[in-house]
Amino acid sequence: MFGTIRKFFGEQQLAAETGLITILFGGKSGNAEFVASETFRHLKEKGKKVRLKNMSSFKAENLASEKTVLFVVSTHGEGDPPPVAVRFFKHLKNKQIQLDHLEFSVCALGDSDYEHFCEAGKTLERLLLDSGAKPFSPRVDCDEAFETNAAGWISTVSKLLAGSSNGDSFLIEEQKNRSWKKAIVKEKRCLNPESAEGVYHISLAINGREVQYKSGDSIGVAPQNSPRLVALIVAKTGLNPEELIREEEGLCLREFLLTKAEITTLSRGVMKRYADLSGDENLSDLLADDKASLDYQRKHDLMDMLNDFPYLFNTSQLVSLPDKLKIRYYSISSFQQMNADELQLTVKQVRFNHKNRERQGSCSTYLSEWLEVGTAVSFFIAPDDEFRLPVNSSTPAIFIAAGTGIAPVRAFLQERRMHTNTRNWLFFGEKTRKSDYLYGEELDGWKREGLLENVSLAFSRDQSTKFYVQDAVLKEGTELLRWIDQGAHIYVCGSIKMGQSVKQTINALLQAEDNGLTVDQLQADNRYCEDVY
Repeated sequence: MFGTIRKFFGEQQLAAETGLITILFGGKSGNAEFVASETFRHLKEKGKKVRLKNMSSFKAENLASEKTVLFVVSTHGEGDPPPVAVRFFKHLKNKQIQLDHLEFSVCALGDSDYEHFCEAGKTLERLLLDSGAKPFSPRVDCDEAFETNAAGWISTVSKLLAGSSNGDSFLIEEQKNRSWKKAIVKEKRCLNPESAEGVYHISLAINGREVQYKSGDSIGVAPQNSPRLVALIVAKTGLNPEELIREEEGLCLREFLLTKAEITTLSRGVMKRYADLSGDENLSDLLADDKASLDYQRKHDLMDMLNDFPYLFNTSQLVSLPDKLKIRYYSISSFQQMNADELQLTVKQVRFNHKNRERQGSCSTYLSEWLEVGTAVSFFIAPDDEFRLPVNSSTPAIFIAAGTGIAPVRAFLQERRMHTNTRNWLFFGEKTRKSDYLYGEELDGWKREGLLENVSLAFSRDQSTKFYVQDAVLKEGTELLRWIDQGAHIYVCGSIKMGQSVKQTINALLQAEDNGLTVDQLQADNRYCEDVY
């Protein structure tokens, strides 16, 4: 596959060595743009002629006039391209563009917790190869802790594009474009106290002059880990929790595990580092089986690894194991014009038992339980300009949500309520109407006042046969197609699994209509938007 890779010492030079290098990025969380921007900065410092473009504003046909292109793309949902790149992928696939002249490299971002890890990057590479383009460096796949692999990719492409054999080390620092703010927890209340899985409405007091957000945006939160889990890890390792690991910061082992380390989830990188340090053959065998290792990764945490693959780590070794504590993202469930100094969230508390030990989601529990009313929380606004209401308020909108997917829908409906000419249809699914009809009184009130023209509910456990939100969509298929024909925009919010089922259902309805329309086409036209997780 990589027989066309340029050699460092060959007579051939890269076709675009003295020409323009284009960097194309596509993502949702901002990581792809960040890596692309770092690549742009690094190549500019090397004196290269380079430009940076979002895939949403770049036509695939224009690749025909490019010589060297670097792609940074994240994976959305279960292996799909991100919304901003759907049109680009579709045109690259369908328009049979000849790219024999093109040299490229792909940096793929993803999450190894999902089966189709970095699938969008792999798909992009296949499409480029099928069009005749030639990779000048191997694709690099980056997990959630992407910095090291992405930095290696930037270093490699920089060396190749410079035609140099000299080392070119490069480090990606923490993103500096995040504007961290402080909010005060104003209110916490459980929306479903009779349910086994608590969902909490959390109001944060903000300074509306300093913090602006739009409907469809999310916030990023840096959580803290469970003190109980940290104590278990320290006890298991026998290490001194007060030992300083970063003297200049005064950071001890306990504080590191509480605030800096990802200990509630695993990545393939963590498992590999553990195997390399411990030399455990059983773990190495597990890693050799992709399916088995992915299954272990999804169901276990760092404490499980210490129990399942015992090894006496010293402090520096233990500190090198976990990934950096991941930012958690939550959709905002309020419209700022309703209250400029308040931001609201809808958070499901993750809590379950496994291997005789209670597990807790680090951020969901941090927000819903550990943070008391009146205490401060650090956050930043994560804008999503691809997840917005139609510009024309008279355009019909269909909202399809399950569980806490109601959060952004609630914000959208609050905004639509500011106008008098909107048509809105809500599909909502949960377990039982009695316990899990999140914001039910508010939604019923909006139905009575006419904000919601239609409300289609699906409570899966309220009847003998399970009935999910995608079943409600299918049941209302004829009317839903009429709304689509009238130009309706569709918003799907909830789990990835639910999103896939809804997409399949709507595609089946569109195919039966035989009008040539597909969900992919609706996405390319910004009429089908997803917020899935």
